[in-house]
Parts: sequence; C-alpha cells; structure tokens
Amino acid sequence: VTQKVLKKMETRFAELISRILHPFYMPIYGLLILYNSAFSTIFSGYEKITSLLILFLFTILFPALIILRFRKKRKISDFNISNRKERFIPFLCVFCCYVLCAVVFIRFHLIPSFLSVFLLGSAVSILFLILISFVWKISAHLTGIGGLCGTIFGTCLWLNINTLNLFVLCVLLAGVLAYARITLQQHSLAQTISGFLLGFTCLFLSNLFFVWAK
Repeated sequence: VTQKVLKKMETRFAELISRILHPFYMPIYGLLILYNSAFSTIFSGYEKITSLLILFLFTILFPALIILRFRKKRKISDFNISNRKERFIPFLCVFCCYVLCAVVFIRFHLIPSFLSVFLLGSAVSILFLILISFVWKISAHLTGIGGLCGTIFGTCLWLNINTLNLFVLCVLLAGVLAYARITLQQHSLAQTISGFLLGFTCLFLSNLFFVWAK
C-alpha cells in the first residue's frame, strides 16, 4: 500500500512539474526574469505590461487554442501531443505564432531587438522539433527550458553580468523536469537530454548572432 501511495505521489509531482515548466511558459518566464533584473529600469511600466500581454497572446493563448482545436477535431491523441507523428501541423502553427510575435515586437519597437532575436531562436528550435519528430520523439518540454538556460547563459556573456546562480537554478529545474517526463513515461533519458541541448544551442546561437550582427 505504501509503495502505491508513493508511486501515486511521484506521478502527481511529475505532472505538476510538467505543467509548471510547460514549454509555452518559457518566453514569459524569461521576460519576467529580465524585468526583475538590473535592466528593469530601462523599461517603462507600459512597455512591460504591453510586451508581456503580447507574449502571452502569441506564445501561450493562441498555441493553447490551436492545440485545443486539434484535440476537439481528434487530430491529436492528447494535449501533450505524445504521439510524435501528430506533431507536424500543431507544432508548425506554434512556430508561426512565435514568428508573428517577433514580427510584432520588431515592427512596433516594443522591446529591445535582442529579445526579438531570442523569439526567432525559439521559433528555430520549434522548427527543429518538427523535423526531428518525423523520425524520433524528442522532448519539447526540455527544449523549452533548455532555451531558457541558453538565453540566460548567452545574455550573461554578452552583457558581462553575473547570472551564474540563476543559470544553475534553471539547469537544476531542467533536471527535475527531465525526471518528471521520464517518470510519466513520456520520454527516455536520451530524448530529454537531446531536447535540452537543442533548446540551449538554438537560443545561445541566436544570442551570438545578435552580438555578431551588431
């Protein structure tokens, strides 16, 4: 009985972690981190609220509505799109949402240009997710948090600020998330590690591209 209770608690914990660290939330988390850092003073209250609202619409609300629509039409088996063969169209729609969000930010100069580059980097990671999913199931959850880690690490380098504690915290959270996805039998260890490396690489390289382009 005790083992069953512990197993149930472990499963519920894994489900909670998977929801809190869902890839849709990573851009919002990243922007909130920026707005609570030493650079928060360069943004007005209006800029913060507007950018967060637009980011919420394009990276959380619209993708969630798209996936809900696919679920109602029975085009996907579950909301997590566990079947890699069902990922193509939903992920492509999410990719378009990220690109459109970056275009809106660039067009109306709502946030610094390097943040729009990070959004495009996220879009690229989604594109790779789509391509890889044709042959292998890679973790979208770990790609999302890997991207957040890559953003923090890259920003730390080119702005020459110390975000080591925050970076270590995010890496530890990535480890907890990987454990959760494996516990829920959604991914193998290799799929979680690959997802993290994909997200980290895409966002870190987008950061380097911005520095180079400047």
